[in-house]
Order: sequence, then structure tokens, then C-alpha cells
Amino acid sequence: MTIAAALLTITIRVYDIYGLPAAERHEAIETAGRIMAQAGIEAQFIECQPPLPEPCEVTLKPGELVLRITPDAPPRHEVLGTAVVSPTGGPSVMATVYGNAVLEGAARNSVRLGTLAGRVAAHEIGHLLLGANSHSLHGLMRPKWDVTRAGADDWLFSRVDADTIRHNLAVRAATRSAAAIGGDSFEELGD
Repeated sequence: MTIAAALLTITIRVYDIYGLPAAERHEAIETAGRIMAQAGIEAQFIECQPPLPEPCEVTLKPGELVLRITPDAPPRHEVLGTAVVSPTGGPSVMATVYGNAVLEGAARNSVRLGTLAGRVAAHEIGHLLLGANSHSLHGLMRPKWDVTRAGADDWLFSRVDADTIRHNLAVRAATRSAAAIGGDSFEELGD
């Protein structure tokens, strides 16, 4: 792998607390992975299902993300997921897909559950990688969705969003590399 490719690779631990059927969870991961790949990002997903594989039992490494699939959703079921984004520009690592809301949305609109869950996952991961206030007028990062839209561009990152994600990942990787060379720990940098 080249240095540039390494900079644009992310590891995402997937914890399915909701209990999507395995085939639907795999489809969701594949869908999110394809969306990330379209943006020039290689997403390496680690499924953290019992019994937990070793990578899921250790502290997150710098740059790793967590995707949770949970049953709980806010009272408004049009909210399909959330991301905890640092308002100070520090690391944002937690994205959540609300299983019940996604299941209801998929059934109500005749959309495959795994496809919709993957789109929601990619959208929320997008928030982690783009930062605060990262909704767009076009593409996957729209704040309001019509899940029945069939246009391929509706379910991909816009060119601007993809460029920003790649830039942000390169900056994060450079910051981690500089910290490693300088002997500072990742936590001391506050990234």
C-alpha cells in the first residue's frame, strides 16, 4: 500500500446491538463501503459481534471510528441516525444507526433494509469525517432524505464533500505522524 493510500484508509468497528439479520448487516457494511470507496476512501470494517474478535476488545487506535447499530431512536422516527461530532475540531469517533427507525423507513418505503442502513451509516460516518455543520444541498449529506429517490448521485458524497473528507483524513494522518515522530502521544495533542 502506498503512503497516499494509507492516509485514505479508515478502520470502523461495527457494534450491532440492535441485531440486524447477518445478511442485512453485511449488505449495510458493503453499501457503506461502496459509498466510501466512491469518495476515494478505503473503509475497513471490523464486525464486533460476540464472541468479540481481538481488535474489538482493545482501546480505539488513533483514527479508528465506531459505528453502532442500536434499537433506540429519538421520539421522531424520521431521525435514522446520529453522529457525535466534536465542536472543537477534536476527534469525532461515534456514529449511530437507529435500527428500529431504519427498519420502519425501509418497510414503509419498500427499500431494502441493508441498503438503507448502509446509506445511513455512510451519512453518519460522513459527519465524523467532515466535522460540525456538515450537511450539504446535494448528495448523501442532505439533511432531509426521500429514501425512495433512485438517482445514484443522491446516495453518494458530493464532489466537494468527498474532497473535504480526503483532505481531513490526510491532515489527521499527518498530525498523528508528526506526533509519533516528535514523541508526543496522540492524547496529548488533543486530536
